[in-house]
Amino acid sequence: MYITQKTLNIIIQIEQNACKLNTLSIPVHDKKSLIKQKDIQNLLRYLKITGFTLTETELKKTLRKMTPLSNNDLEKHIRNFQNANQFITSTDAKEPNLAILQQIHSIITNDILDYWDRGRLRSAHEKPDTSMEYLKRNEPKVYKTSQEIVNLTQLPTDIFPLIRLHLWLNDLIDTYPFSAYNLQTIVMFAKFIPIKQTLPESQILYLLLPHISIATEYISKIYENNDKNPDARLNTFLDIYLRHSKDILNFLYSKLNIAKTTLQNLNK
Repeated sequence: MYITQKTLNIIIQIEQNACKLNTLSIPVHDKKSLIKQKDIQNLLRYLKITGFTLTETELKKTLRKMTPLSNNDLEKHIRNFQNANQFITSTDAKEPNLAILQQIHSIITNDILDYWDRGRLRSAHEKPDTSMEYLKRNEPKVYKTSQEIVNLTQLPTDIFPLIRLHLWLNDLIDTYPFSAYNLQTIVMFAKFIPIKQTLPESQILYLLLPHISIATEYISKIYENNDKNPDARLNTFLDIYLRHSKDILNFLYSKLNIAKTTLQNLNK
């Protein structure tokens, strides 16, 4: 895969925004507020692709009244999402692999799929069930095999994390390795690489970015455009990350009353 000048420019801008964020003294309250808003944004997107269309107000109301014994379909999906989120954050694993992917699938399908299908890779002749996926897509006539994913585990470890993530997302989209809940597993997995493999100087930005929401937006765009060009796909993906990184900085600059000239330079 070649890195074009355009791609390199986008990567540089994202990392520059990460460095700018590191220079800010962000009040604890504002950081918590951003993280909370990111979590809500991620959950809303995740639920939407699973068939639950809620407003932010409706979701917050649902979260407030949920109990450990709540067991309707919506609450099952929310609880499984939260548990998968916790697993990704707390696991000691640093390298993406099939076992991580299978564990995420097993968690998000808890009490939804039969236990023998949770985390099970589908056989080559088994067509994946997409009935619980609410994104328009022209399904491929033939899906790739899971060997494609195994090949990704052999990538050099020093690849820029977002490029590594993009390679994984594209192969997972073309593979759909499970019998069902592939799309949900893929967007949940999108959080793993940025959280576990970013450089220390970029960690604040990647902590605040809504990776699940970004992955959902990206997949939706390439489905809509039926875009198969790898360079175009990568630039679309990185552009979404760049836009979100600017949004976070704009919010903080405005909150911290940083000069307008800085905001103008950021948006160039």
